[in-house]
Amino acid sequence: MLQDYLEALADAADAGTPDDSKLLYGYAEMKYRMAGGGKCAICRSHVRHVVPVFAKREDGKEVAYDCLCQRCLVGEIGLALEVELRIGDASVRYTRDADKAQGVTRTFVAPKAKGANSGA
Repeated sequence: MLQDYLEALADAADAGTPDDSKLLYGYAEMKYRMAGGGKCAICRSHVRHVVPVFAKREDGKEVAYDCLCQRCLVGEIGLALEVELRIGDASVRYTRDADKAQGVTRTFVAPKAKGANSGA
């Protein structure tokens, strides 16, 4: 575990521009193996990689979370203008273009109502 993280650090030092996502998740994995995971700040489910999340909403409000589970992170990326996962100088940023219309990705189909007579 520590060897993998140190290799990622060495690779980043050799490269001109380190891959921040590799450093970020390598460090988070090392923290998990040493101290365990955490709880999602929104739904309280278990989180393996504890990475602070900073979100900027459309109304200008900035929200900070200690960590989010994958489901809540994807939801936050969909709602916020910008979401950043950051530890030290390493960060991964997700941005959303609010002016661009998003295509429909899922269609809700209402369940059929069960009648009193099931027909027998």
